[in-house]
Amino acid sequence: MSMGEIRQKMQPASEHLAKPLPASERLARAQRQQARITGLVYTPETTPSHYLVDLFNDQLEQGTISWVAPEKCASRAEEMQQSKKDRALQLTLDGQIKVQAKSGEVRCNASTDSKLRAAWQRRSLAMDMAGLATFIAVERWVHHLFATFAREVPDGYAPIQLKQLVEADKRLFMLAAECLPADLRAARAGEETPLDKQIGLLMYSPEISQYL
Repeated sequence: MSMGEIRQKMQPASEHLAKPLPASERLARAQRQQARITGLVYTPETTPSHYLVDLFNDQLEQGTISWVAPEKCASRAEEMQQSKKDRALQLTLDGQIKVQAKSGEVRCNASTDSKLRAAWQRRSLAMDMAGLATFIAVERWVHHLFATFAREVPDGYAPIQLKQLVEADKRLFMLAAECLPADLRAARAGEETPLDKQIGLLMYSPEISQYL
């Protein structure tokens, strides 16, 4: 794979405006996901923003992945709250003026371990809903990061910092992008995706362990 192809696979998410999923399709996917992934409490605070789902769905359609910072893994509740604040006047075809919410990315606070964990769970749900990766594969990686974070540190050693988890996460997705095929979909419904496979191969590798 050439460097140009790698750079294309890791293109910044902000350079391309993701196309929103139709409302009916979004609802159907959410219902299927909640029936399939049990044991979670689904509320506006725990479910991902529409923006985040659209972002990962766009990555799937484009055949490119971009690492998404935790601060962009906002909840649906935060998105709805922001939409109330960010309003724009729009002129309709018949000359009427209406108030419409601006579209765009929503940001959240991921500065503590609990907030980072919540942000990454929303990311797992969003990636799963988009079909880019399965919830269990991404959550297995996140669980590994936080298990390492909670590990007892021997005397004389510095404890692991949250920024190390974020750097390890970023590096994993950068390395995964180098090995992913153009088609990021699973071969058949219910099977692992190409990204699932790369996460499993990389999560214990020396290239990632050096950050932890």
